[in-house]
Amino acid sequence: MVAISGECFDDYGGCLAGFEETCRSAAALVGTVRHTEAPSGWTWQARTPDGRRLARSARTYERHATCQSAAERFHSLLTAFVAAGRPGWQGARS
Repeated sequence: MVAISGECFDDYGGCLAGFEETCRSAAALVGTVRHTEAPSGWTWQARTPDGRRLARSARTYERHATCQSAAERFHSLLTAFVAAGRPGWQGARS
């Protein structure tokens, strides 16, 4: 698992629309790394320029650098997915 949604959806259509928005916003997403309330834990978030959280890390990381690297990997994978025309996505269940 690379990431999870930063928002909740009532149905599959809403989830699909949220993912499509994340893809459209890929170039403009702002990544942040934050320390959690747990004794040792870092998480990342991908936000729109106006502050909406579209994606976040699926787990916590012990080290800031590892968390930062995971956030960069998410952005790189999302950007590559969009650049490739989202292969395989067109056949997704609706």
